[in-house]
Amino acid sequence: MFYHGQHSNPECINNDLGQTSTSTLSPIVVHNHDSASRITIFKSELLLGDIPSVATSQDPSGLRKVWYYPNDARTLSFKVPDFPCVATTCVLVYRRDERAERPIIFVLDFDQTLLAALESKQPSERADWNAQLVDACAQVKVVTRRFNIDVEDQIWDAEYPWPQQAPPEWEAHLDTILKDDDDDDDEDMDDSDSDDEALPLGLEYDEAPEEHRKPVPFGYVQTTLRVEGVTDARRLAITRQAVLELPELTKNGRVFYFD
Repeated sequence: MFYHGQHSNPECINNDLGQTSTSTLSPIVVHNHDSASRITIFKSELLLGDIPSVATSQDPSGLRKVWYYPNDARTLSFKVPDFPCVATTCVLVYRRDERAERPIIFVLDFDQTLLAALESKQPSERADWNAQLVDACAQVKVVTRRFNIDVEDQIWDAEYPWPQQAPPEWEAHLDTILKDDDDDDDEDMDDSDSDDEALPLGLEYDEAPEEHRKPVPFGYVQTTLRVEGVTDARRLAITRQAVLELPELTKNGRVFYFD
């Protein structure tokens, strides 16, 4: 069994696993934390024992610490809906701020073959793709930088974990992107009625240091969804073809098909 070390209750972990929309074994398993707005995505092989792991001396003995496996598990700052949120390699997630009138909804795709293909794009190809996304009012983020989120929403670097000293240029890079993330959060929680106005558009690469990019780290592709009129992301579900908004007694459900 794996643990996160902060307010996670191993006895109720089965109740907090992200539900899948099919009975087929997914390459990933999602744990919805019982503390803060966090999820952990595991490679299924890590939990099945196909990827070796070592127990710690924590009480109770035999537990394995998630953060020791940055190439096989990631703890991220998202929430998942109450209904099936995993479809093969895709996870439906959302964020919401007290100031926001609606949630910001994303799909995280942990298809590592897709990730490697996107990582291999040359600068000119990335620029062309970015232009296409801006024209389509779309937002995609390719993430290979490894980090974890703790219970207080602090970000812990997994590229140069303590006591390994990070190069000064990497520390400066982290300061820049973390500031940019804060600015993006302010934009995401804009009071605009249109998602096109509230969300930053285009392509972003959040990459591992140059010396850590081969083999391609365990990462994901984050796509912002445009689902007009959704006010309660907890009532969403995902399949391989679409996102579903579940009906209520006084409201019909809807289907948002992927392009």
